[in-house]
Order: sequence, then C-alpha cells, then structure tokens
Amino acid sequence: MDCKLKIEGYKGVDGTFDLSRGHIFLDGVNGSGKSAILDALRLLILGHEPTAGGKVQALESRISGGCGDANFELQIGSTVTTCRRIRGKWQWGINGVAVGATKVKETLAGIHGTGAVLGVHLGQLFQGSDREISDRLAQLVLGNTKALTPEDVALVPGLEKFTEEEWGQVHKVIAGGGNALTQIGEIESKVKDLTREANSTRTAQRKVADQCMGGREIPPDMIESLLKKRDEAREICEGMRLIPEQNQKAKEELERLQPLLDRKTGDRQEARKKLQFHAEADLERSKKEQANLEEALTGCQGKLRGIDKKIHALGLEIKAWISRLTYAKGEAPDGADECPTCGAPVEPDPQRIHQLEAQIEEAKASQADLEEERFEAEEQRNGLQKELELIGARISQLQEAIQASKEIEDLNDEIERLGNQVKEIRILEEPTETELTQAEHNFQTASETFSKAVEENQLWKQRCKAHADFEEADQEWRRLKEIGEAITGWKAAIMDKTFGELATQLQVAWEHLELPDKVGLKITAEGGKVQVGFLDYMSRAILPPKALSGGERALLEAVVSACLLANSNVPTKVLLIEAAEVDHDNTERLCRWLETVKQLDLVVVARPDDPPELDQEHWSIVSPQQALAL
Repeated sequence: MDCKLKIEGYKGVDGTFDLSRGHIFLDGVNGSGKSAILDALRLLILGHEPTAGGKVQALESRISGGCGDANFELQIGSTVTTCRRIRGKWQWGINGVAVGATKVKETLAGIHGTGAVLGVHLGQLFQGSDREISDRLAQLVLGNTKALTPEDVALVPGLEKFTEEEWGQVHKVIAGGGNALTQIGEIESKVKDLTREANSTRTAQRKVADQCMGGREIPPDMIESLLKKRDEAREICEGMRLIPEQNQKAKEELERLQPLLDRKTGDRQEARKKLQFHAEADLERSKKEQANLEEALTGCQGKLRGIDKKIHALGLEIKAWISRLTYAKGEAPDGADECPTCGAPVEPDPQRIHQLEAQIEEAKASQADLEEERFEAEEQRNGLQKELELIGARISQLQEAIQASKEIEDLNDEIERLGNQVKEIRILEEPTETELTQAEHNFQTASETFSKAVEENQLWKQRCKAHADFEEADQEWRRLKEIGEAITGWKAAIMDKTFGELATQLQVAWEHLELPDKVGLKITAEGGKVQVGFLDYMSRAILPPKALSGGERALLEAVVSACLLANSNVPTKVLLIEAAEVDHDNTERLCRWLETVKQLDLVVVARPDDPPELDQEHWSIVSPQQALAL
C-alpha cells in the first residue's frame, strides 16, 4: 500500500514518513517523536482520537498545547488528507478541496471507514468496571458489523407482529445505512418509544376502566317496556290535565253545531212541503201532454196557414172577377178595347155580367166560410197555447219539487253528519285534584324508573367499552413488549455470535503467543454481555483484566484491537499500538503474531528502546528520525 506521512512543526518533528512497507516498528527514547507520528496518523485518518469510555477527545487541544502553526499531510493511495493550524485556526482539506471542521469526520469515514484506527492508548480499553469494559467491547465489535437488510429483519422470530406502518419505519431505518448495532438500536429505540406510549395509553385506560363502576345490563325488551309504561302514564296525566279544556271546546262546538242542525232540519221540512206526490210521474205525463199539445198547436198553425192561403187566393180571384165585371159592363178604366185577362171586348154583356156577379158572390160566400173556419182555428190555437202555458207551469212546479227532493237528500246527509258530530261530542267527567295528583305521581315514578334503567345500562356499556379499550391497549402494549423482547433477543444473538467468533479468534491468537506465565485467555459472551479474563496457571482461577499488570492489559488490548480491526468492514485498516508497558519478550511475541494477520493494511508499533528481534522481510525497525528520513 502506497502510504506517506508528512509532518511540519509538531513537537519538533519535521519530515516525511514512508509507511508503504505496512509493518513499522518505531524504536526510540521518550520524546523522540513516536507519539507525534501516531497522533498525526489518528488526526489525518479519523480526525479525532478514540479514548476510554467511547468518548471523543479532539486532538486540536493536544496539538495546540504543543506547538504554534503546524502542518500535517497523509497520502494513502490516491487520497491526500491535509490539516493545518494557522494563527490558532484549523483548516482541513481532502484531495485539494477545503472541508469544514464539521464535515471532516464524515468525509474521512466515507474514505477510510469509521473504525480504521482501533489502536487506542494501551491500557485504556480494559480500564473501569466489568460493565464498562463489556460496553466498550460491544461498541467496538458491533460498531463494525455490516448493515442490516430487510431479509435479515424478516427472518427474526417475533418481528412479524409489526404493523404495516411499523414495517415502513423499520425499512426506513435500514435504508438509512450504518452498522447493525446502530440500526438495531434505532429500531429498538422506536419500539421502546411506542411501548412507552402504549403503556401510557394502557395505564390511562386502566384508570378509566377502574373509574367505571356500577351499572348493569338491562335487556332491550325491558327498557322498551319501561318506556311504554312511562309514555302511557304521561298520556294519562296529560289527558287528565286537558279534560277541562277539551270539555270547554266541546261545549263551544256543540253550541255552534246545534243551531246549524236546527236550521238544516227546518230547511228539510220546508223542502218537503214543496214536494208533490208522484212528482216525477206527473212530470213525465205533463211532458208527454205538453208534447201532444205542441204537436196539435203545430197542426193548428199549419191549418191556419192553409186557410190564409185559400182566403188570399179567393181574394185574388174575386179581384180578377171584379175586373172582368168592369170590362163586361163596358167600362174600361184605361180606355182599352178588350179585357186584359180574358180578351173579351169592352162592351156591356148582361149575361156575362150576371155570370160574373154570381161567381163573385159564390167566392165571397166561400171567403166568409174560410174566415169563419180561420176564426175557429185561431180559437183552437189560443186554447192550445193556454194549455201549453199551464203545462209549462206545471212542469216548472214539478221540476222545483224534484229539485226540492234532491235538496232534501243533501239536507238529510248534512243533518246526519251534523248529528253524528253532535253525538261524538262528549262532555267528560273532570278529574278531581286527588286523581290528578296520583296520575302525576305515577308518571313521575315511571319516568324515574325508566331513566334509572337507561342510566344503569349506559354505565354498563361505558364499563364494557372501558374494559374493551383497556384490553385493546393492553394487547397493543403486550404486542410491542413482545417485539421489544424479540429485538433484545435478536440483538443478544448477534452479539453472542459476534463475540463468540471474537473469543475463538482471540483464543487462537493467545495460544499462538505462547505466554509462559498464563495458560490462556478466557472470553465469554452470553446474552450480549462480554466477560474477559486470564486463566491463572497455578490456581486455575479466572482473573479479571483489572487484576492484571499494566503490561498484561496492554498486551491483551493490542491483541483484541488487532482481531477487531481484522474482522471489521472498513476499507482502510490501520492499527496503531503504543507498547511502552509491554515487556520485551511479549512485544516480540505480539509482533510475530501480527505478521500472521494478513487483513491489516498498516501496522505501526511504538516502543522505547530495546527493539525485539523481528523478521526484516516483514518489519522496518527504525527510530522516528530515521523513519522521517526514509
């Protein structure tokens, strides 16, 4: 791996450090610059230094106290990271692009990985209580686990109880990336929040359910019966109250109808007087008689017209004969020589005169007979007209009688209707004050009974609903609690598996180290809890890390850091070890074992003086001054 470090103005160190060989052993007295090189590497790879308890301590404060202006530059492959301190202000750059201080860690993590440097200050990884050591190891181990996939979550027993909306939140967490520990922790945090909310709802529903006391179930038919009794009692009470008013209205209606009934009865009696016996039959006969009279009158009038025609014709005939008689007497009024009608000569003719006078007399006699016959016909006509007038009057009277009969029928109907209305009018017996009071009491009692039954039933329904709501809230809380337990078990299973693999690797590493004063390293991981200890050779007892010497803890920390980094998923694996407290022999064993860890890209071990005998093919054993001069 092509790797170079450049330092200017930091703790008296200036120069370029070639790290391309991969295994570097820094040897030198205290103050020679070993820590300066390690500080620079941590600063340029991670932007900070991991310290005890997982807290982050910025290197700016350390570097600021040891120098004024300083420049750092690290080239790993094609990536060049720079850090400068100018007039008390820090400036970062990656591949020539300025990066703000808040973006340095994020950008460097994307290039090298968040766990690129796991070699913390020796002696700090196993400091503190067993719980702190366990949590610190868990953070380092699980912080480098690969990210979850939806398939990983779907295979976890118990998580099928997630709702569709909750699954959406889980998938959102998975899509956000990160490591398994962070993702599981975020899912667990969301479930805990939901569980707390569900428990709060459950507690509130329990209080509501506890407050819903009393009440009992009332059958619907009983409530309906009580309602019917109440309504009946109300109707009786209201009816008794309305009796005086109804009686008053009945009397007023009776006073209005009785005169009308009397008047209609009188009208009927008057109509009956107009009605004649067999009026309709008489009307029919009268109409027939009227028709006969009209027919006779028509004949009489025809006869008169015939007589008039005859009289007129005789008049004309007499007039002609008189004219002829004038010409026969020899008198011509117009001086004519002959008669214009018969052509006889105008001259006296006694015989013709006698004949014409006889004819005239006969005609006048016939005319007189016709006049008499006409007079008789007129008399007959006048008689017929009088009879027709009488018959017409009779018919009118009969029609009035028939109309009166119809009016009587209508009056009968009206009188019957009015009579029925009068019969329906009832003057009720008005209740006494005692009866009215009793009716009101009955209505009040029925109302109270019905209201109490409804209230009891309502309380019962509220109690049932409150208990149902509590059961629903309790089931939701239990569902979330079971999911939380499943997540806890899932997390513990992942930790057990991961720590089990680490324990196996560490055990193999420890056996490879062949330490003479200890038989082996004891690491157990159960339920997500890690226990690390040494097995005492003489007493066979397990000694906790705090019971060991500083060198033994430093050695243990170096081995654990190497195994953790080798198994991590970070792209650039850099292991920095300060082995000041590890003795000479154990340092040599450690370096030889590190040769077998092929996954590490860069290993830098720093120890003052007395370097161990190492394979020159794998290691470059130099002092900081020599390294910077390389």
